[in-house]
Amino acid sequence: MIRAVVFFVIVVPIACVQGATSNTPAPDPAIASIQGQIASLDTPGGYYATTYRRDEQRYWANLPGWIRTNAERHKVTRVLDIGCGYGTLLAFATELYYAEGYCIDVTQYIPQFGKSRGFHFTAGNIQLDPVPEPGSFDVILMTEVLEHFNFSPLPTLKKIHDALAPGGVFFLSTPDADEWGRQTKYYTHLKDLPPADRSSKFIDEIGRAHV
Repeated sequence: MIRAVVFFVIVVPIACVQGATSNTPAPDPAIASIQGQIASLDTPGGYYATTYRRDEQRYWANLPGWIRTNAERHKVTRVLDIGCGYGTLLAFATELYYAEGYCIDVTQYIPQFGKSRGFHFTAGNIQLDPVPEPGSFDVILMTEVLEHFNFSPLPTLKKIHDALAPGGVFFLSTPDADEWGRQTKYYTHLKDLPPADRSSKFIDEIGRAHV
């Protein structure tokens, strides 16, 4: 039996800076509705309402369509979003799959939204902490997180793989080095990344270290 199907999306920065291109799918109407709910809970002039809402779907533009297609044939009970941010994509996925939503992130942004959706939030770092309970998920999302890892990604990816239920699906997106440029400020090669160490200094630079 195939344990997991992995989908990859390449993020093109030109679309992030200049708006949609001919290769960028049209925004899903359900996403716009969810974004409106989150923005309504943000503080006046808050970052989500004024800035992030405009840009976020460009980072994972292909995923909503892939999720819709998968939801037509995949019975799902639990969805985990790693690095869930504001919860936009998790809300979309749980709506389509009629599933329970779980999320892990170092910060809980606009917690009222997650509470209104019944999300199970865990404060944590996926490279240092265990996968949230119950530990087995039919769908796992991880968008724009891999490029922030501080440590060797292989043990974490194995941890995620082991948390997939049989036949589970892992949706992953990360920036395309051909477009963003290769980032070698901290490490030149994948093999140079150290093993996970909670005592290490936490580095977080956009596109270079760990969320």
